[in-house]
Amino acid sequence: MDYRQKDFLTKFKDASKHLKVTPNELISLKVRENSNYQEYKVLLDDLEKSGLSITQIDGKLQGNGYLVANFDSKVIIVEHETGLEILYIAGSIASLLALPQIILFYWEKANSLKNRFMHHFNDDGGIEIRKLDNSGQLVEEHFSKSYIQNQALLNASNEISQLKNEVKNLNTRLGVLEKKISIPNKKIKK
Repeated sequence: MDYRQKDFLTKFKDASKHLKVTPNELISLKVRENSNYQEYKVLLDDLEKSGLSITQIDGKLQGNGYLVANFDSKVIIVEHETGLEILYIAGSIASLLALPQIILFYWEKANSLKNRFMHHFNDDGGIEIRKLDNSGQLVEEHFSKSYIQNQALLNASNEISQLKNEVKNLNTRLGVLEKKISIPNKKIKK
């Protein structure tokens, strides 16, 4: 087992305790961009001002970790010199659509001053997705930011369509059951 495998396994184990899932259910989304303390401070301040709950957490996350919560949705963000990392639950539409997108929006805002004078957010290959496969091996893929956003929207759209169909089917079945058990209105004699 190489050092990265061991480090990620430890990180995913610690993060999974905070998110109350197994390590294999976590995904790491890493935005590759040199960062500094001030950018993270602006990010955390903006997230808190937007109404999200921010709590610093302990663990071997390879940087300062913060639990970001909005009602039942939770993710973890980790400060790195090499860029922001977001740890979220795989397959969670609420976390995939809402919190990571909000965090990425405020992250770009926090980086906007630096980007004005240096470079703009690199959209071709600047995001890494890492997870553990079923055998506990680290799997890493590189994507553009627009690809990640499009996939999130496509997945959400598909799942919303599926949920709409399920609700429609349940309403149809409920209507049939109501007709079967309905009792004709009888006038009550006084």
